[in-house]
Amino acid sequence: MPFSLRRNREGQGALPTYQEAVTDRQRSYDTSPLNNASRDNFVLAANFRQFFPPVLRPTTIQRHEWQRLMQHGITALQFQHPPKYSGQSRLKDFGPRFDDGQGPGNILLKGPTNFTFTQNIDSCLQTDLPLPSSTMDNFEADSFQVTIMNKTPETVVAVGLASKPYPPFRLPGWDPESIGYHSDDGRKYHNDPDGGKDYGPAYTQGDVITVQYTRAAGSVQFFKNGQPLGPAVYQLNVPLYPTVGADGPCQVSVRWLPSQQATYANVTLPQSHEESLAAASTHQQALSQDSSSIREPPPPYQ
Repeated sequence: MPFSLRRNREGQGALPTYQEAVTDRQRSYDTSPLNNASRDNFVLAANFRQFFPPVLRPTTIQRHEWQRLMQHGITALQFQHPPKYSGQSRLKDFGPRFDDGQGPGNILLKGPTNFTFTQNIDSCLQTDLPLPSSTMDNFEADSFQVTIMNKTPETVVAVGLASKPYPPFRLPGWDPESIGYHSDDGRKYHNDPDGGKDYGPAYTQGDVITVQYTRAAGSVQFFKNGQPLGPAVYQLNVPLYPTVGADGPCQVSVRWLPSQQATYANVTLPQSHEESLAAASTHQQALSQDSSSIREPPPPYQ
């Protein structure tokens, strides 16, 4: 059974909000059907956060990064391997197939929004910059789509948001200041290293998962093939970075949807599964035209 530390509200002097109470009524599980991290993995993640605490305020964003976000919105974001960490420990000390500056050794970046997980090991990638709406008042909402291009039947994919630095050997949702929607059980994981809570259907190769963040409520909502699954969490008000993880071989492609300026209208989302897949196909073709950084995708996993 996975190891975790449960929060204790006693003695905190405040009752949970209505939205927290609604969330807490959803069924919670001690284990997940396929992927359960070990106690050692949990302890390593706690040590990682101690050495490299997450940034919970937007004041650390550099001026040139701020300008990129102002000018381009979410399209300024790029997925990248973790930067070189310095301090009392090195990244490779936290698990196999990790090293300074390169991040997960089993992830092949084929472009800023296209990458492949190649080995059976928990790992994730994050973007270089946070969602504009999680750091800047003049952006109200951001959304992005993750297409599961191919994967093995046993691989668990996790799509979501997380603070940064985030342990690159963990899936989004397992650690504080993160939320993840996992493919094997369709459950949501929010600061939950155990079995998650009921949320939506499972997903697999060919599916398109959309993540939507709204600044006003600090809310995160997921869509599967254009169908809304409802709010997954509220009051997540820290700089959030798109985060995609997997525990085995798979290939994913990410598509940014236009950032919503400071209005309170809903973000436009694809109206159908076919429209989502068509958009993802167009995005994949555009990526393949850049032969300097993009290689042909591998054949589908058997």
